[in-house]
Amino acid sequence: MSASEAGAAQAGAERGQFSLLLTRRFSPFFITQALGAFNDNVYRNAVIVLIVFGSGSLDRDFLANMGAGLFALPFFLFSALAGEIADHGDKAALTRRIKIAEICIMLLGGLAVASGSVIAVMAVLFLMGTQSTFFGPIKYAIIPQHLRQAELVGGNGLVQMGTFVAIPAGLMLGGALAGAEPAGNRPLLIGVTVVGLATAGYLASRFIPGAPPAAGAGRICWNPVTVIARMSRAAAAKRSVLLSILGISWFWLLGSVVLAQMPNYGKEILNASETVTTSLMATLAVGIGVGSVVCEWLSGRRVEIGLTPIGSLGLTVVAAHLAFSTMSPVTPEAGLAQFLAAGGWGPVLDLFLIGVFGGLYVVPMYSVIQQRTRQETRARVIAFNNIVSSLFMVIGAGLSILVLVALELSIPDLFLVLAAINLGVAIFVFWEVPEFVARFLVWCLMRSLYRLRFRDLDRVPERGAAVLVCNHVSYVDALLILGVLRRPVRFVMIKRIYDMPLLNFIFRSVNAVPITARKDNPEIYRNAFESLADALRNQELVCIFPEGHLTSDGRMHEFRPGVLKLLEQVPAPVVPMALRGLWGSLFSHQGRGTFRGGLKWLRAPVELLVGKPMAPEGITTGQLYEEVARLRGAGKAEA
Repeated sequence: MSASEAGAAQAGAERGQFSLLLTRRFSPFFITQALGAFNDNVYRNAVIVLIVFGSGSLDRDFLANMGAGLFALPFFLFSALAGEIADHGDKAALTRRIKIAEICIMLLGGLAVASGSVIAVMAVLFLMGTQSTFFGPIKYAIIPQHLRQAELVGGNGLVQMGTFVAIPAGLMLGGALAGAEPAGNRPLLIGVTVVGLATAGYLASRFIPGAPPAAGAGRICWNPVTVIARMSRAAAAKRSVLLSILGISWFWLLGSVVLAQMPNYGKEILNASETVTTSLMATLAVGIGVGSVVCEWLSGRRVEIGLTPIGSLGLTVVAAHLAFSTMSPVTPEAGLAQFLAAGGWGPVLDLFLIGVFGGLYVVPMYSVIQQRTRQETRARVIAFNNIVSSLFMVIGAGLSILVLVALELSIPDLFLVLAAINLGVAIFVFWEVPEFVARFLVWCLMRSLYRLRFRDLDRVPERGAAVLVCNHVSYVDALLILGVLRRPVRFVMIKRIYDMPLLNFIFRSVNAVPITARKDNPEIYRNAFESLADALRNQELVCIFPEGHLTSDGRMHEFRPGVLKLLEQVPAPVVPMALRGLWGSLFSHQGRGTFRGGLKWLRAPVELLVGKPMAPEGITTGQLYEEVARLRGAGKAEA
């Protein structure tokens, strides 16, 4: 990205995520993927409605779930090859070829509907899934090539919003086409519509800027076993990425199962009409879109995985509530207003909230994968995510057939089973990667006790090693910095603070490094510097509080030489930072004592200011002290 483009990108990030829709580096791609999602759902819902409302009762559950399973199956079969191709080719050019394939598939789809053959329709659903399989790795790998890290959450949120606004629109249009009169015109209407949408998607794709492969991508490997092994190793390189893939895959299992049951849930359980049933499906999709956009606002335009526990808990509670939702009887001819008046607002609200919590749950996980994987392997990691997700979706279809057909339980029973499994998956993921819960606690802290503002945060490098130095005012300084920065940070913590209850859980979760004075424990002192040097060699961020202790009078104290010792081992840029406004707050050492003086500490205004990076060569503790003091304001005690 050129300097002018970077400046424009920074200005766009400050205006908000919707400004991306006005840029060529994002809007053609956004339109292309939204039209693809719209087209998929027009065709899928049109044929599902025809099946559900035109088949015998014994076939409905089987065919609806079989269609969902066949659409997901190619993700499992072909994602390895799709990821290889995406990492080795220009993603914009590949997108255009995939869109040409979509036009051909939709031509076959129109012929399949006209033939009245269920087998032909199922075959087209499989081909649609194949086309989506090859677009999937491109869809999420191209975003980091065109957007800055500060724009990742907003860009992902917009993609999710576009997808899940296109879904209800596609569902409604597909349902309308399937119910159009006279019935003899339905195949022609469906065929013309889906081919037209595929053509529009191709035209939009022609304006996507180039996205060439990264240097060092190597040659395409055509052996699927070798490819999957490489993909799994790349995904497992960071445990947070691997567990994010598991979490995303579970979300798609849950979402695909709930969405696949909506036609039969509306018809058999709620006695709803086709129009009302389509509205229920649209409500779920709109909720996901809303949750995806709200995620960007709640996260403060950062990759905030602390929102994931909120989404997971919400999914469990609302899915269980949906299982027990009841309403007064309605006739199949009842319109949406009559349906809502009879108590239908309960299922509608539950489906909307499932979508909202789903957006909060899944968007941060996608951003973690994009942020914590290398560009040369990113598409393959995303393809591996698609393999696992598709496997989960196929399992979801099998689970639905087991519960509904083999065990002869009801759809609400299935929702209850999903709620219980979701709770188990959440406990497993958060137990294995406690960083999710730790970031949630930090997120709550930042929004309950402090009003944190920051300045020049873009001076912290988006990639590569760097040492952050900051003044030390309170026990939660590290947590506030952690909550603001877009990258993971390794903090150096006085062991006494590191061992404090609750804070210890958070510090361990984010791999903070405890340290003592050398005279107190030489081994801990030596291990701390070895850990920090290794972190810098691994191109990570390290944060040090050079004063070595909390201020007891609100003033900055002399910087100790430990930071210089670290820079001698691994030279890296030094970024000075300053916290202002924490002195006198709940966790500072102001002499009046905790909680005295009323509640003035609650929602205390706090600032984090970032200085320009400094070269490590010849730097002194005096220079660092002067720069942090300048950012902080003066050498006086904080007010």
